[in-house]
Amino acid sequence: LSSKAGEGKSTTMKNFALELKSKYPWKWIQEVDLKKNHDPFKIGDKLNLNKNKELTNFLANHLLNLNDFDREVFKELFKNDQVIFLWDGADEIFPHFEVFMMNLAKNILELTENWQFIATREEYSNGFCNHLNTKAYKLNQLDEDERFEFLMKDIAASMFQLDTKTFYKKFKSFQKV
Repeated sequence: LSSKAGEGKSTTMKNFALELKSKYPWKWIQEVDLKKNHDPFKIGDKLNLNKNKELTNFLANHLLNLNDFDREVFKELFKNDQVIFLWDGADEIFPHFEVFMMNLAKNILELTENWQFIATREEYSNGFCNHLNTKAYKLNQLDEDERFEFLMKDIAASMFQLDTKTFYKKFKSFQKV
């Protein structure tokens, strides 16, 4: 997911995480704020993360810093491809940990079938796309009408469990003026 600074990547990732949690309650949904949580990358260069066991241990013990119980649950789910990573703020750790982050994501991709979503600024998205052989989705800012429609769909769906058309029929006062 790419866009310019301040255009809603982090907000989109948080909302996406909530949606994933409701759609896949049996999966481990792991949000990683790289801006706040990049200290483990300092030791990562010293580790051999191209083997599943070392990769799993680094993620559970260092990056996520899980307690004993959660660590075992995470390892089991990771081994069974039931983890979804949402890496937010990849651009915040560049250029210091750029190579490490790209290699970490690539190792997860090559060693497992766990899912990953990475939020970064536009200028870094091509590097990830080339390294991971994937494509980027560009987040565009919404105009006023699009924001209103988005909010109405969200309110209709989350608060009232209705589609937008039914919501407008029931609550006429929500029409845009």
